[in-house]
Order: sequence, then structure tokens, then C-alpha cells
Amino acid sequence: MRKASAFISLVVLISSITCIMPTSDVVVSPTADFSAIIRVAVWRFRDGGKIANSGDISTTAIESAFMERRFGVISYSMIKEILSVEIGYREGMAFDSGMLTPRVLSRIYDETGAEAIIIGAVSESWCDIGWLPPCRLAASFKMISTASGELIVSASASDEGHSAESAALKMARKAVGKIR
Repeated sequence: MRKASAFISLVVLISSITCIMPTSDVVVSPTADFSAIIRVAVWRFRDGGKIANSGDISTTAIESAFMERRFGVISYSMIKEILSVEIGYREGMAFDSGMLTPRVLSRIYDETGAEAIIIGAVSESWCDIGWLPPCRLAASFKMISTASGELIVSASASDEGHSAESAALKMARKAVGKIR
């Protein structure tokens, strides 16, 4: 009976560990030409999970990861102005890829020079001192061509770190590293 109990405990432990392993699933369109993408616009990621401002933390991490990979990054404020005029965007309003009409994408390209826009959301975020490392962040994002409106990257990634910021940066580097 003790062996069976120990075995069950081991299976439960392994199952719980594998459920929170870092992941990175990145799918790149076979027609995407990344040599033509020099600048990307990054829209603020939606918050998710238990960490306040997880969207801002993830946005900053994604921006950093793209800059490390030698992309120019266009600030959120420049895109926000375009969207406020084109779709009546207001702070706090929900935003999704369906709002990126050909006209909006064209304006983003014309006014910022960004060949692609990235939009995303945090799906999981938490810090718990009972875990090592104590913080975890998971997010997904899409990269859409401003020239064609084509979805050129779809990504989901997660990672852990000693702070929410370090978890987000590890997650972002892992995902963006698979793009170019």
C-alpha cells in the first residue's frame, strides 16, 4: 500500500510540474518576408492573471525582445492617435485584430513606417513565494502585416522568473527569437 501511495504522489507531482513548464508555440506564415520588415508597431497587451499591469509588463518585454532582434519599434502612443481618429478608440476600450481594417493598417504604415503591428494579451500571470522561480507569465500575440493585412505570426509563450518582469522578458525573447 505504501508503494502505491508513493507512486501516486510521484505521478501527481510530475503532473503538476509539467502543467506549468515554460512553453513557446510560434507559427510563422510561409509567405512572410521578414527581410521587408524593419519596424513594428506594438499595441499595449491586455492584462490577464493576478499581476496588476501584466499587459504593460508584457508590452515592454515584447518591445525589448523585438529591439534585441534588430527591429525598430513604434510606440503605443503613435498608434493610439491613429486609432482614435480612425475607429474612435478611447483609453480602456477593448481592441482586437478585427478593428485593423485595410484603411487603418494603411494609416499605421503611412504615418509610422511600421511594416507590421503586434497585438496581444496576457493569459496567465502570478507570483507565489512558494514556487521557485516565484513568478510566471503567459501571453499570446499576433503580428499582422500593415501592407496586406495578412496574419504573419501567431505566438503563445510562457516562462517563469524571479519577478514578473524577468518572466515576461524570458517569455518574449523565446517567442520573438523564433520569428527571425
